[in-house]
Amino acid sequence: MMFVHEYAKLELTLMTTQTVLREDVPLRGSAAERVHKAMQFFEQELDRSPNLDEIAKHTGISPVQLRRHFHEVMRASPKKIFDQIRFQKAFQLMSNSTHSLEEISSRCGFESPSAFSRAFKVKYGSSPTQWRL
Repeated sequence: MMFVHEYAKLELTLMTTQTVLREDVPLRGSAAERVHKAMQFFEQELDRSPNLDEIAKHTGISPVQLRRHFHEVMRASPKKIFDQIRFQKAFQLMSNSTHSLEEISSRCGFESPSAFSRAFKVKYGSSPTQWRL
């Protein structure tokens, strides 16, 4: 039951971060637009887990500016938001498929299945295998 609650909380957080931007930040040519572009790029390239420098280059700004924009718009670091995106995809794949944990970890940009399992256990207190049961 705890995992169902955590999954729902994660889903809501991601929906919020993807759709609700601060109202006092204008969208066109703004920090919010760049953050949205960065998040979209990260999601599209999730399986290869692009680093912040690459994401910043794609959005046309420096990594320092991108971090500043994330804190301004999302009230969180890029790493925290990208981890949420990564875990959301992992939950989706674990819930809606029979993919192996190796394939899920690869598709979500983790270095290895063991890295995925460790990160999952730290964040949710259970291994991905236990969660699937």
